[in-house]
Amino acid sequence: VVPELQETVQTIKQQLEAERQQRAQAELHAKKVQYLAGAGLPADLADVIVGETEEQLQVAIDKLKKSMPPKTLPQGYIGLGANTDGVSRSQEILQRIKGKVNGENVMSSLFSRPPTMNQ
Repeated sequence: VVPELQETVQTIKQQLEAERQQRAQAELHAKKVQYLAGAGLPADLADVIVGETEEQLQVAIDKLKKSMPPKTLPQGYIGLGANTDGVSRSQEILQRIKGKVNGENVMSSLFSRPPTMNQ
């Protein structure tokens, strides 16, 4: 009976250790996802990040961010970001809808020019 109990105890210890390791891995994965989100990176990169401490994870994420190419918009993309003159794209669109561009009424500027004829 004693060898059977020892075997049962050993099995329980192994199962407990396996569950501890799984929990630790899940907690580390969650921590990685949290740091990635804070850095503006997708969560699926958690498998790429190496480290266990906060400092190690931050160094790994910083290295990853530096190695990534800068974000570029596709050619012809029209977004709602800011223009170089500081006017947001959404404000510019609203001005165009209202009929004003650079403080001028679009309709009056259209009709104030003489029509051109193509020959």
